[in-house]
Amino acid sequence: MNQKDKFYRAYMDFFETAERKRRWNIFDDVPWDQISPETNSEQRAIRIETYCAEEMYLPDYNIAGVEMARGVFGLAWFQTAWSLEESRHGLVLKEYLLRSGLRSPAQIDKLETDPRLISPIAHRKSARSSRTINRSRQFSSCSAATKPRTQASTAR
Repeated sequence: MNQKDKFYRAYMDFFETAERKRRWNIFDDVPWDQISPETNSEQRAIRIETYCAEEMYLPDYNIAGVEMARGVFGLAWFQTAWSLEESRHGLVLKEYLLRSGLRSPAQIDKLETDPRLISPIAHRKSARSSRTINRSRQFSSCSAATKPRTQASTAR
């Protein structure tokens, strides 16, 4: 059996065990009705929010992991299954913050859009888009053959 087949077999063993014994559902397996708002504290909110923010990097971890492992089916699918499991953690943390009253929807939105927490991949895509937009503005705003260059047009 070659290495690729071993990874596939290992993944299938993992997947079978996970499906039969470890899978859980955030809607049915979390006792949401047992949340006790009286046990809330800002310290608890900050801890949960910190883990929730860390889980927001999941798409980046997944993209990088799948890109590295894409050629080996078992590894790529393990990465995908891991990401699904991790996404559940992030969803539960976010829902707990909201359902417990520790954070409002506006506070969660701020957490999700805070530029300090936006992932490196999102930054690269955003920077790339900005460069593309700036280049297209540069080329569409002037035609070297017909427009004289002025100090204002060179300041861009």
